[in-house]
Amino acid sequence: MEALVTKDNIKKLIPQREPVLLVDELLNYSEEDATSVFFIPQDHIFVNQAGYLEESGLIENMAQTTAMHMGYEFYKNGVPAPEGYIGSIRKLHVYALPLSGTSIKTHITKLNEILGVVIVSAEVIYNDKIIAQGEMRLVQSN
Repeated sequence: MEALVTKDNIKKLIPQREPVLLVDELLNYSEEDATSVFFIPQDHIFVNQAGYLEESGLIENMAQTTAMHMGYEFYKNGVPAPEGYIGSIRKLHVYALPLSGTSIKTHITKLNEILGVVIVSAEVIYNDKIIAQGEMRLVQSN
């Protein structure tokens, strides 16, 4: 599957920059959902000494996938994407950690949006299995 947005243009959709960038491609987009890919480098700030992406990296990846979803329409229209922050995380379950040198796919589904707050459910997929899932509220700050 060819990506809608590649690493070369990701920074036009989200405000995050290295070393905390945790998305590489936007695979698909609709008004209701989106899927990202992240290729996990061995020297990433959220990779532990054993070589696994930590829970905090999975959470940030979910948030950045949501930010990409929010920023894609702005990107298509040539307008800077809004900034925001994680308002809350609910029902988070981490079942396994992915190994560096591999990739994860993250799928988010928009559940609701009101007054600049987007509520999504997210699933992180590694080796065709869900390794993390939860709900997140992201707040647009500008």
